[in-house]
Amino acid sequence: MEKINYPDLKESVYHEKLPNGLNVYLMPKYGFNKTYATFTTNFGSIDGLIGEKEIPKGIAHFLEHQLFSKVDGDVSEKFAENGANVNAFTTYDKTSYLFSCTSKVEDNLNLLLDFVQEPYFTEESVVKERGIITEELQMYSDNPDVKIILEGMNNLFAKHPLKDDIGGTVETIKDIDADILLEAHSYFYHPSNMIVVVVGNIDPEKVMEIIRINQSPKNFDHLKEYTRNIPFEAAINKKESTLIQENVFEKGLLAYKGGPEIYKGNYEKYKLSMMVYLDILFGRSSKNYEMLFKEELINYTFGSIAYIEPDYSVVIIGGDTSNPDKLITRLNELIDSEIDKEQFIHMKNKFYGSMLKLLNYPEGIANEFTSFKLAGSDLFNIINIINDITLDDVVACKNFFKNGVTVKMKTE
Repeated sequence: MEKINYPDLKESVYHEKLPNGLNVYLMPKYGFNKTYATFTTNFGSIDGLIGEKEIPKGIAHFLEHQLFSKVDGDVSEKFAENGANVNAFTTYDKTSYLFSCTSKVEDNLNLLLDFVQEPYFTEESVVKERGIITEELQMYSDNPDVKIILEGMNNLFAKHPLKDDIGGTVETIKDIDADILLEAHSYFYHPSNMIVVVVGNIDPEKVMEIIRINQSPKNFDHLKEYTRNIPFEAAINKKESTLIQENVFEKGLLAYKGGPEIYKGNYEKYKLSMMVYLDILFGRSSKNYEMLFKEELINYTFGSIAYIEPDYSVVIIGGDTSNPDKLITRLNELIDSEIDKEQFIHMKNKFYGSMLKLLNYPEGIANEFTSFKLAGSDLFNIINIINDITLDDVVACKNFFKNGVTVKMKTE
C-alpha cells in the first residue's frame, strides 16, 4: 500500500490496486465521528455497448435499483440494523453505492462490497423493479424542470447518448431482463472497472486488510480495462424550441456543448476555470444575478449546471421566469459581458475557499475524489491548480458559449 502525501493541504491518501484490478483509496480524517464509503463503477447511462452488442437504454440505472434486492429481502434493512445509511445513484458516466456510519465500519464495508458484487436477479424481481422504475419515469416525465432540461439536451444532440434520460424510457426498460442484467453486471462491474473510497476516522492498514480479505476468495472473469469510446457530436440538432405546459411557472433555458478539443490538453484547468467563470456570471453573489432578480426575470430556481468531462462538456443556464423571451435575450447579452480583474479575484478566492471547505466533509471528499479519479485526475492536485488559474484562462471560457440552443416553456 502506497501513501500519497499532500503537505500543502495536510492530507494523506493510501492507495492499493488489488490483484483483481480493484483500486482502493483510503483517507483517514482523525477526529471525525462519521465514516463514509463509496463503491463506484465506471458505468453510466451513456455506456450502451457490451463489446459490440447494444444494450437497452436505462440499464445502468435499472441495475443500480436491482442490486439492492437479495434472496432474503432488501439489503438496506441490513445496513439499518448496523446503524448505517445506504444509498446509490447513477449519472451519465458512473454508478455509485455508498454508506455512512459512526460504528460497525467493518460490517458495513463487507456488506457494501458483497451486495454490489453478488447479484441476485430473478424474472419476478426484475418485473417488480420494472414497475417501480416505470412509475418513477412517468413521474419525472411530468416534471417541468426535468422536461426542459431533456429538451435542451435533445436540441444539443441528435444521436449522442447524453440526450437520453439517465433512467431510459418506459419503452426501453421493457427490454431489460435478468439475463441482460447479469451480462451487464459481469462486464461493467468487474473490479478493474471500479473504485473504492473510504473517508473518516479509520485505520488505513486495518481497513485495507478488511478489503483484501473480502476480495481474495471472489472469482471474476478476466476482463481487459473498459475504455469508453463515444465520438463527440459537434453539430447542433435543433437551435431552439418552445414547450407548452399548463399550470407551471414559465421557464427559459440556454444550453451549450463542446468536445475535448476545447481543453487544449489541460482538462483539469479548463474545468476549474469554467466553474469560476459561471460563478462570476451567474452565481448567487454575482452582479448579474442581483440585476436579473431586480428586473424580476428570475427567482431562486435560477442557476447553471456544468458537466465538464474529458470527452464532452455541457453547460445549462436557466430557471423560472416571468418572461422567457426577455430572459433568453438578457442571458445572451450577459454572456458577452466583460469580466474585470476584481470580479475574477473575488470569485477565484471564494471558489478556492469552497474547495477547502469540502475537505471537512467525508461525503464531499469521497464523491468528488471518485469523480476526478475516474476522469484521470486527482482532487487534491486539482485544488492546487486553482492557484494557477489566471484572468485570461477564465475569459477564454467565453469561447465555449458559441455553440448553443434555447428552450422556452410557456403556458400558452
